[in-house]
Amino acid sequence: MNKSLCKCVLVGALVLTISGGCWAQPAWAVWSCWYWPWHDNYNPNLFDSGEAMYRYDLYTGAYSQWWEYNYHGPPQYPAPWWGHCHAWAAAAVWEPQPEYSKSVGGITFRIRDRKGLMVETYNACADGDSYEFLVDNPTPGTFWKYLRKEIGGINPMHGEKMGFVGELYYGDEVWNYPIYKYSVTLSSSSPYSGTIKIWVASDGKPSYANSTTLYYKTYAYKFKGVRKNSRGDPVSSGTWIGTGPYSRPDAIWRPYYATTWMQYADNTELSEGYLNDILSDE
Repeated sequence: MNKSLCKCVLVGALVLTISGGCWAQPAWAVWSCWYWPWHDNYNPNLFDSGEAMYRYDLYTGAYSQWWEYNYHGPPQYPAPWWGHCHAWAAAAVWEPQPEYSKSVGGITFRIRDRKGLMVETYNACADGDSYEFLVDNPTPGTFWKYLRKEIGGINPMHGEKMGFVGELYYGDEVWNYPIYKYSVTLSSSSPYSGTIKIWVASDGKPSYANSTTLYYKTYAYKFKGVRKNSRGDPVSSGTWIGTGPYSRPDAIWRPYYATTWMQYADNTELSEGYLNDILSDE
């Protein structure tokens, strides 16, 4: 399998507000995409004519477009926010970004198609059994601890800095984003109060799917009551200030790395060999 780990992320360190922007994306960074909704009124979809599944079927003779429409589409009576954000966020922290179009068997797979297929291969990564870590309703101290460890590189799980996924809508809807940078401002004495600011890659516009620019948003969360241990590490403590859907992260998580393209793919019309032809950079 021609997959390579992408263990990467900007070091953290250097208000409820959400803002956005873009910058030139380093090769090791998380990447932006489109959330590929299930609802047919929010285009484009992975099952649309001309999009990723259509092109995959032209190349392979499979029926992935049919499968996608019926199981990740209108027959499921989706709400407008239903889509592939969880799969994109997971793929974006583990997989290198497709950076060019590729012709396979006479079929051109654009950046958007290669991203779309890669996202689809991570669709089952949030089924409850595949997390290398998951924290629901993290306290401010726990959230800060994971930011320091994984993004700041202070004793990270894999020995290197690496992004992870934040489910950042505190409520019934589910909005996942790959977190890649953070900063903390806090009071001078314990228990600490302050603000945790995070930077996340965005999937808010269809054009992001065909671009290699990193489009981002920032979230700022206010907290109080955080304590540190004798080593100066934040511990599970504190409370978030505010009650709205953007006042705190709902969960943080990361799946295990997919060792094959089909490990988390639930579209049964996809296959390992064809996916490798399309997604491999070799």
